[in-house]
Amino acid sequence: MVNPAQGVCGGGPGALAEAYLRRASGEPESLPGSSHLMVAEGEALVSLTAGGGRYGSPLNRAPEHVAHDVAEGWISPERARKVYGVEVTPEGAVDRERTERLRGRLAAA
Repeated sequence: MVNPAQGVCGGGPGALAEAYLRRASGEPESLPGSSHLMVAEGEALVSLTAGGGRYGSPLNRAPEHVAHDVAEGWISPERARKVYGVEVTPEGAVDRERTERLRGRLAAA
């Protein structure tokens, strides 16, 4: 919940663990890393486990694989652009020209 797993070979850090109490109203309440609590009827404990560090630069991921992840709903088109430097058309295809320009700008940053 505090120190993410570090990435290697240009990869970014993994996600931190998170815990929430979802109240009966549906509102989430963030929880500390360790605590005692009573979960009332209609409430739920939500636990998101930490993710591992990433391996390699996201700019090296095959654009077709990124487009597939967008189509499957694993990542948003915005994340495809910002993290992977891949522009996906509304039809789900890779826009090669825009992807090349985007990756060039991100690599230079």
